[in-house]
Amino acid sequence: MFCGVMPPEIPRATYPELAANAGLALASVAASLLDRQLARLAEDFEEDGGFTERLYQVRTAKRAGKDAPPLFPKHGGYQNLLSYQVSELLFDLTCRFCDSYISKRSRTHDQMVQAARSVSRNIAEGSATSGASKKGEIKLTKVARASLEELRGDYRAFLRHRNLPEWAPTDRRRRSLISSRPKTADDVLQWARGLHDG
Repeated sequence: MFCGVMPPEIPRATYPELAANAGLALASVAASLLDRQLARLAEDFEEDGGFTERLYQVRTAKRAGKDAPPLFPKHGGYQNLLSYQVSELLFDLTCRFCDSYISKRSRTHDQMVQAARSVSRNIAEGSATSGASKKGEIKLTKVARASLEELRGDYRAFLRHRNLPEWAPTDRRRRSLISSRPKTADDVLQWARGLHDG
């Protein structure tokens, strides 16, 4: 209750509405994480340069008889990136969503699954490439971000074509999913059942 006024009652959502909005919520979290990751990568590139600058530093140090920084710095470790973890969850959820609500013969089914897969796989490939090419890592992370936008568009189209509402970023159902920090698609399903049956 706020200032003596009860919030309006939210009608019980159907499972397709819950599932599509869950996909959009997780996609928004992944987008925010990727935007921050891209900003950090750009700062690192501006500060440290790329492979050519590193190669020059190593050669100059070696010629001067000094210790040189590693030519290929540590890279990988993408499994620890929150953007990767959320995008993997989004991929798992999208596979279940498509199998449940989109005909397997539909091009949309394949498009959504491939877009979701592309997000996490490009994050992983970019991270693995980072030792040799910061520019490559940035490029692949941008591809992941673009795939995420494609996927968001498909979730929105699903809702629009079925006259189902897209929840606002401030919707309490959406916020409850994000604050529950699901780790698996089963966690998301449990959240959806709680909303649907509660």
